[in-house]
Amino acid sequence: MGITGGESEAGDSRKRMGKRGKPAASAAARPAFSDWVLCAACFVYLTVLPAIMALAMPEKVVATGVHQTYGACAQAVVDLFGYTRAKFLCRESYDEDFHFDCSDQRLPPDRPSWYTLCGRAHSNFPLYMGVCSVLAATTAICLGGMLLPKGLQSGSRPKGKNA
Repeated sequence: MGITGGESEAGDSRKRMGKRGKPAASAAARPAFSDWVLCAACFVYLTVLPAIMALAMPEKVVATGVHQTYGACAQAVVDLFGYTRAKFLCRESYDEDFHFDCSDQRLPPDRPSWYTLCGRAHSNFPLYMGVCSVLAATTAICLGGMLLPKGLQSGSRPKGKNA
């Protein structure tokens, strides 16, 4: 029997068998605790993101700090990806979701990259909310497909003793 390998195959099959002669569950079929923590973190993040979008008021944001350098209008530069953009931010020609009028500041500022910006209300809140929600739902579906065990993805339950 040593020539055909029958003894080693029988020994290997006995090692794969669990209690009461049933096949042992593989470690890959059972998700680790860290997998559940990762899924929970993704769920919380993808729930909080649309909630912030729904509840936050951008018109109340006042941001003082380092921003794009304030300077002369119409000076263009090419960025790393080959796109042309304005080198400086200027008050006269910009189409942004902020303005400069919420604080007493002198423009141009003493330090050209340090100034205060003030948020504006959403120009189309339903569109922004819809896009944010669709992106969060799509990401949740993709991450669920990658992170959840196969049995939980389809809604099927593993067959146990009483099934």
